[in-house]
Amino acid sequence: MRAVRDFDLLSNYPKARFGTTLIFTDQKDADYWEPDAASVSDRIKAIEKAHARGIPTWISVEPVIKPDQALQLIRNLHPIVDHWKVGKINYNKEIENRVNWIKFREEVKDLLDSIGADYYLKKSLTEL
Repeated sequence: MRAVRDFDLLSNYPKARFGTTLIFTDQKDADYWEPDAASVSDRIKAIEKAHARGIPTWISVEPVIKPDQALQLIRNLHPIVDHWKVGKINYNKEIENRVNWIKFREEVKDLLDSIGADYYLKKSLTEL
């Protein structure tokens, strides 16, 4: 939420964008994987406030660790997010091997296309 104090400056700058990384809907998972990061709710509140001020917003859903939560984030937040970046977890074979990444890639593309989202899939997903 610290960034919110600068939104008055950003809202007057046409090239300004505001974004955050957000990979979980469940705060317990976020606490485990991102112990010193801002809370899920604070990051969402900051995106909401930027959107309300007319500042274009983006969310980087990377690294995807739990695909169901990544998809839920998109479903929940698409009305206030102008651009999405999505990429899977890398260098963690245990998690990588538990997920059907090709299926996830198709699900996330279908979802983003169905809501008319502007998005970018990282190489980690496109080069499977």
